[in-house]
Amino acid sequence: MTIEKSFAADPSFFHILQVPFLAGNPKAALRNIDSVTLSRSEALKLFGTTKVLGRTVTTMRGGEKRDLQVTGVFEDLPKNSHTDLRMVRRFNSAEEDNCPWGCVNGFVYAKLKPGVDVETINGQMQAWRNATCRRSM
Repeated sequence: MTIEKSFAADPSFFHILQVPFLAGNPKAALRNIDSVTLSRSEALKLFGTTKVLGRTVTTMRGGEKRDLQVTGVFEDLPKNSHTDLRMVRRFNSAEEDNCPWGCVNGFVYAKLKPGVDVETINGQMQAWRNATCRRSM
């Protein structure tokens, strides 16, 4: 069976994007390198139930099999979300070494402190992007 919408994320992912969990602890769900979380729909598709904590999902990357332990099940995101999360696994920084330029990409989420003006941050993003892109070339 294929999981079409798989994402790799930092352990803090569910601290920032607060998705309701049906099972597991969102603060610890991506703590281990072999951790994986599934959406309600994906758990039902793969296992026929949402009671899947501790079960194994086998993935393939670069021709290598990797067993991941299910550490959480989260509620499906609304249809109007910009992303369709079905599986979120812990990002393994070792994968970066075997990855050509551009294969690690995606969204970046930030959680602002209370009282921070979003428009002020947005107004500074282009200057930050320009400076960052120049340094990386």
